[in-house]
Amino acid sequence: MKFSLPALKTSRPGGRLAALASGPTGVSVKLAVCVLACTGLVFADAGVLIPSTAKQPNPQVLSLDEMTIDVVIDNGHAKVNIRQIFGSHAGTPLEGNYIFALPGRAMISDFAIWDDVTRIPGVILERKRAEEIYNDIRMQALDPGLLQIGERDADEARRSSIFSARVVPIPAYGTKRLEIEYQERLPVEQGEAFFAIPLRPDVYRAQTAGRLTIHFQMTSAHPLRDFQIVSKAYPLQIAERSAKSVKASFDARNVLLSEDLSIKYALDASKSALEIETYRDGNDPGFFEASALMALPATGAPVAPRTIVALFDASLSMQWEKLERSFRALESLLRSLKPADQFNLLVFNEKVLPFTASPSEASPENIEKALAFLKAQQLRGGTNVQAALDAALGQTFANDPYIVAIGDFGATRGIIQNGKLAEWYAAKWKTSKQPRTYVFAVGDDANLPLGKMLARNNGVF
Repeated sequence: MKFSLPALKTSRPGGRLAALASGPTGVSVKLAVCVLACTGLVFADAGVLIPSTAKQPNPQVLSLDEMTIDVVIDNGHAKVNIRQIFGSHAGTPLEGNYIFALPGRAMISDFAIWDDVTRIPGVILERKRAEEIYNDIRMQALDPGLLQIGERDADEARRSSIFSARVVPIPAYGTKRLEIEYQERLPVEQGEAFFAIPLRPDVYRAQTAGRLTIHFQMTSAHPLRDFQIVSKAYPLQIAERSAKSVKASFDARNVLLSEDLSIKYALDASKSALEIETYRDGNDPGFFEASALMALPATGAPVAPRTIVALFDASLSMQWEKLERSFRALESLLRSLKPADQFNLLVFNEKVLPFTASPSEASPENIEKALAFLKAQQLRGGTNVQAALDAALGQTFANDPYIVAIGDFGATRGIIQNGKLAEWYAAKWKTSKQPRTYVFAVGDDANLPLGKMLARNNGVF
């Protein structure tokens, strides 16, 4: 299996949740929904309703008639509410699979389906309990449309960070309205933040919204600067703007969802500031929130050149999402280097394969060659962490030395006991140039204890 990364946007499903829709008491509702939420990277296909008999959205059968997006960003906390109305062009009731790609940090806060004029909210259930309810409903000869949870086929395995539900019934020549809401915290790095809603097609073909309406509102306790609407497909019109708030909107018909809705902005860090917000209702316990914005240090100070040796785990345990995350981490690391720095890349599984015999100049050309070198390798065999660390310590460090190890650290060759391996590395490290050991553990099955012990050698875990 080669590192053909654009085709390897996959992951194993992570935590599995199920949601059963429930209607008001006394209302006869022949509809149930189960939800699968998987954390991971975003591979965008947001708000797709696919006929159960097809593998792609088909506007001749189910069309996206209306889509409304409400975005509220309050001091870096984003709440996104999306309402969609799909129209059926079939003469018989349909069953559909609803797919919604989530940003990696997002958490679902609400989901509902409308049955005519009745709003049916989702209720979170454990998977086992949801399947029991599904079987009970089937025994009653009802048509609940419960999600088949898990990796059912290769196509589904290629999607990660998704919310998935089976929707039934979709009335003949009728409509089906769905609502989904999620929330995420936007990180601020170097005073800058980025917000995006995944709308562009990735797994499926692009949808066209019969009408697309977007409402955007942002407030900040700290002054804003450099506010920019990155996406060109949805030119939001700014209706109101001040030092600490922005309001904008967009409304158009027959809009092709060919691009993510993305916005970036920065916080004015020219002056340090501390903002405190308090709240208390009567005699109940209250809360406070404090946010500090520190002025960025001057960037004119020279930075000493570094020699970085990157270790990349290419064993069979690094498939799918772990591979994607690892590659992105390595790519970000290499592209952050300065021309005065030096680097080398050691790809390891049972054996260690270096990019070059010794560290070379961190020029853009060399970095591109190193990434191409990595993509040409194959995932194979077990994991010899000891051999990789030994090879890294044996490199020539002309400048400030660093070892950056990326992997799950599940050793299967060489020394495999955590304590013995960490003890061996500490002793070997003391006789070397004592490079700072940075450890990036990837995957929910990563060997965290070993990673933490390795990072004790003047490093960061």
